[in-house]
Amino acid sequence: MEAIYLSIKLNIKKIIDELIKHKIFETMMRLMVDYEWNNLLHNQIEKIFSATIEGDNNKLRMSLMKDRKLVDFLFDATRETNYTMPNAQQRQIRRGYLGHLTNIAKLIEKKAETDNDIKELITCDKWNDFDDTYLRETQETNNIDLAGKGGDEDD
Repeated sequence: MEAIYLSIKLNIKKIIDELIKHKIFETMMRLMVDYEWNNLLHNQIEKIFSATIEGDNNKLRMSLMKDRKLVDFLFDATRETNYTMPNAQQRQIRRGYLGHLTNIAKLIEKKAETDNDIKELITCDKWNDFDDTYLRETQETNNIDLAGKGGDEDD
């Protein structure tokens, strides 16, 4: 995975052409869901996707965004956000890859501010619904102050 990341960062054309040819992004999306608790794998995939989205190679970026339909993957993979633990309490927890997908979605929104191709891909009702529901709810949850408001004034 590190070799793929470096090839993208260094914009090595021959390797990038092979990555596109062999549909590497499609494989990475499938791996992310198939191994939903493998955080090391998720970190590497997020790093590769981020390098692709932020990078200078538009052909590679469009391969990820349009040809491999990253936006649709984000919608589908975030639809079922909870996993029910197989124990007596039936406790529900967030799937292991959701934080990584949230980071990727935020990066796409940021890149869309300066990239018309990406802006066009996310200018749709589906993305607006995704943004208004999943991303906003996740942002609100992540912004909760776990320590409470202010400090203890009696100290």
